[in-house]
Amino acid sequence: MLPDTFLSIQPNKKGSFVSWLEELGLNDFIGRYSLSKLLEWGWLVPKFKYSFPVEYLEEEVTAENFDRIQNQSGHNDPIYRLLGYGESWQIENTEEPLWFLHPFCRPDSVYNNLLNQTDSSVTPNTYYFFHWQAYALIDVVRRASMGAFPILNTPDIKQDISRIANCRMKPSDVLIDLWGELAKPMTWLSHYRAFRDALPVPANKTLHKKGSEALAKYLEIDAETLEKAIKEQLLKKLAGDWVWANDHCCEWTFRAWPYLQKDIIFAMEWLCTLNGKSLSDYFKKWQFSNKREVWPPLHKVLPFEYFEDRQYFLSTLPRYKKFYEGILPTDEKLDQLVTCLQQSNYPFDSLLNAFRQFHEHLIYQPQQKGSLDFRVLRPLDYYSLLAIRAETCLRYALDKNGSLSEISEGDQKLEGYIIKLAPKVLSDKSIECLKNEVKTYTKLYDTASKPNPIKSIMDISYSNRSKQETYLIKAFLSCVLARNYFAHHTYLDKEFMQNQKEQSTFMLIGILVTVLKLLDD
Repeated sequence: MLPDTFLSIQPNKKGSFVSWLEELGLNDFIGRYSLSKLLEWGWLVPKFKYSFPVEYLEEEVTAENFDRIQNQSGHNDPIYRLLGYGESWQIENTEEPLWFLHPFCRPDSVYNNLLNQTDSSVTPNTYYFFHWQAYALIDVVRRASMGAFPILNTPDIKQDISRIANCRMKPSDVLIDLWGELAKPMTWLSHYRAFRDALPVPANKTLHKKGSEALAKYLEIDAETLEKAIKEQLLKKLAGDWVWANDHCCEWTFRAWPYLQKDIIFAMEWLCTLNGKSLSDYFKKWQFSNKREVWPPLHKVLPFEYFEDRQYFLSTLPRYKKFYEGILPTDEKLDQLVTCLQQSNYPFDSLLNAFRQFHEHLIYQPQQKGSLDFRVLRPLDYYSLLAIRAETCLRYALDKNGSLSEISEGDQKLEGYIIKLAPKVLSDKSIECLKNEVKTYTKLYDTASKPNPIKSIMDISYSNRSKQETYLIKAFLSCVLARNYFAHHTYLDKEFMQNQKEQSTFMLIGILVTVLKLLDD
């Protein structure tokens, strides 16, 4: 949608900026209020305006006649390029001066010279805007709407109209009050987006880094400057305001919000390219302010699932602390372990997601969804999913370190993976004990003789095993039992659901302890 740094409004033609406004959901608005009116009121303030020679506007340019018109007027006529015809900018020669900057913006380019020599008395004009000026227009319209309630045809309608007409606050003031400081960092971002889109091979990290650094140097900014601008301007001022508006069902911001999110993603990409940090680093750094400042944490503006799942896990797991106290790490060490596993064990993210789905399934609040709750609760389905994810995590770790091939094909299943990894946390005698107990407690062929296997596992005690090793044996058995039971049986479902919350919780924590202990290096 945004092939150039500048988007246009053209006489007798819609132009790329109008298409951009429509994409942001302003179709009806610009259909009711003409663009000429918006320019007259100062609600739109173009960066440049250019008065094209009339001959360039006489014949409509189409895909069929473009080559002929170009040949008649001279190959790659810059005026036709300013009108938006021809190929989009692509970086071809990195030896050119300012190769990372869009040709329209290079100070000595023919395009820039044309844009800066317009006689304002000549009409009609073509107007040029940065893409972010559409966001600014949305904020102007929000201020002009005078609140969330429309004017109704009530007996006191004249008073409402008078109140609005006499308001001293002009909608266009928002261009100074809010966008006066936002304009600069958003313009940096417009340049970065144009550069990024012009890369011949987007995956070329070397060229991307070289251009990102060169562009920052040209704009006289560094990583510290950009970081401050993202935090203070894009997050605190702009995103914070729009998050509030979206929460209050603002029609003006709702459609445009994903595009602003995308801009913030690009800003973070640029920042991380400059300083070598990762998005996850900033998710942690910008979670909440220590100074009670009101602004949205980064992960609420960019709700990437992997980080949302991680935060949910770290905040929810401590509720079960009595079931794993002294076994699993806590606080910062737990945070470090989860971070390490997310980076090193690909399926671990799926385990975290299953954990969150399980809990959100239970705490579903229909009043927040605008409907009654017609669901049939099936939380036990998530035990099966968690156990499968646990098995996948263990198998992935074994395959990654090269020891999966050491397990016989018949033993390549959950209990086999646990036994292979168990020497990290269990003595040889305890591992032998575990092998025997797996056969006793997790093979559910004769369900009549095992009326409640999880209770039997919870009641296990050993006089010759340490408290921690006993607990781990029980946790590993619970994990294997969950994998076997929920894959093949249903006879305990009702009991789990109605009466045995402690037993089902013990099984849940057993699954998590199995993964976290066996994969903690």
